[in-house]
Amino acid sequence: MSASAEQAKPPSLGDIVGVTAFVVGLISAWLYAAGWTYAYHYFDRFGIPLLMVDIPKENYLVYGGIVVQPFPLWGLGLGLALLVAASLWSRIRAVLGRVAAPLGLAAVAAVFWLGHEGGVAAAHHQYSEQRRRDQAVLCNQLRPPNRYPGSAVRQLQEMEMPHNRNEGPAPEECADD
Repeated sequence: MSASAEQAKPPSLGDIVGVTAFVVGLISAWLYAAGWTYAYHYFDRFGIPLLMVDIPKENYLVYGGIVVQPFPLWGLGLGLALLVAASLWSRIRAVLGRVAAPLGLAAVAAVFWLGHEGGVAAAHHQYSEQRRRDQAVLCNQLRPPNRYPGSAVRQLQEMEMPHNRNEGPAPEECADD
């Protein structure tokens, strides 16, 4: 009877603070890793190594927020699942036995892998959106008002600019509709 009473007792304040600190630490580590991945892949699209960019380390946490921003419910769900799993860890460990620790590590590794993939996807999406907006602005600046169709194309061709993935749009990309 004392064993069942021991299991039914509510968690102490120290247990709650410990679980909360653990969850906040894991979330911070995840945000940092996802933000670093985002920054690495974003600057890589411009051909700039991340070591060449002087970004303060705390900014990677903000970049991690950029990874979560498109999926707020997904981020909230992962955070709540982590909080619930951490608070119920003693019960999970009792049910699963020796398999609980490897499964817990595998779950954390899977969440960090999802953060990595999210960082890559967010960086590539941000780059492509920025490129699309820049292309529209450049095409509008090159297209003189009240001219015949195709003027932007001719103007770009006259400039004789080399075009690769890191420069402005190719002349054919600015063709009038």
